[in-house]
Amino acid sequence: MDVFVFQRKTSLIYYITSACSGEDPIKIHNIGIFSFINQDNLYELTIPKGVDLNGRNAFSDCKNLEKVILPEGLKRISHLAFKNCISLKSIEIPNSIEILYFSSFEGCDSLQEIIVTGKNTEIRSLYTIFKNPKPIIYAPEGSLAKKFAEENDYVFKAIK
Repeated sequence: MDVFVFQRKTSLIYYITSACSGEDPIKIHNIGIFSFINQDNLYELTIPKGVDLNGRNAFSDCKNLEKVILPEGLKRISHLAFKNCISLKSIEIPNSIEILYFSSFEGCDSLQEIIVTGKNTEIRSLYTIFKNPKPIIYAPEGSLAKKFAEENDYVFKAIK
């Protein structure tokens, strides 16, 4: 049987195949499409450095997921990656993300704040509409995120 295992102690994700024993897992570098969909036992997630989040709907419908920690060095968050994660309240976007698609958080109706740490992270909303109240966007003064907030009627709060 092939399974993904998230080891909380080391914050590493492993792919274990029937071809290897539990003693010799394969460390993965990409979370693919529908990898962890509907995981009601997932409350907190730390994506390790060096792992890409390229899979559409990778964590969709994880209804109890409250906290996500993304590593610096992550380049993108796939569309619909966290769709319908209705318990997610806050997300911090690392400086390394160049374009943030709000569609990654479609249906995250409890999302209260989006913290964008980089000045050059561009936000694109496409078709995603957050229910009121919209999440507050925290970002540096003079950032592309501030410009997006002002142009799209989001509350903006400056961070250092």
